[in-house]
Amino acid sequence: MRYFTPDLLERYGSLDDMVANAAHDEWEAATQKYQKHFVTIQRQLPRKLRGILRRFHLHDALVCFVGVAGRVLHLTLQLDALPNETIFLRYRLVSDLKMITHAIAGHDVKEPLTWLYDEVDVAYDEVFPIIEQRILFSNGLELAIQFQDLSYSTAQTLPLIANDVVGAVQVEMAG
Repeated sequence: MRYFTPDLLERYGSLDDMVANAAHDEWEAATQKYQKHFVTIQRQLPRKLRGILRRFHLHDALVCFVGVAGRVLHLTLQLDALPNETIFLRYRLVSDLKMITHAIAGHDVKEPLTWLYDEVDVAYDEVFPIIEQRILFSNGLELAIQFQDLSYSTAQTLPLIANDVVGAVQVEMAG
């Protein structure tokens, strides 16, 4: 991560007000730098990626599944923010995934894995640019993905059925 580093995130959440306030100012500056950079590369990004970034807020999304089949990375996320959909991402990889482990203070391994922040950049500016997306997860894992194309689909989450409590879906018992 070039802009939203794990170190900056840790300082941002510090219990020391002076450290947290300084990190807040640094975070705001990093946000402005990243937004300026993003404007310069956005036309090179795949149309579907631009659509995802415009339509969905991935921060704090619950990571339900991560897997690779051949040269395709599959990520399933339960969005935390409206519209609270599940999004199924499929990246067509052009290189092996890179994983970097960062120590994040206060992370409880019992907590569900969430998508914290990501940064998008153009790794190679060619006729068909190679895009790199770096994702920082709540467990401190940074995943670097290089791809040329991706697809996605979404689904509305059905209400959970637990302890005989039924949401908006009518359930009939068989037999």
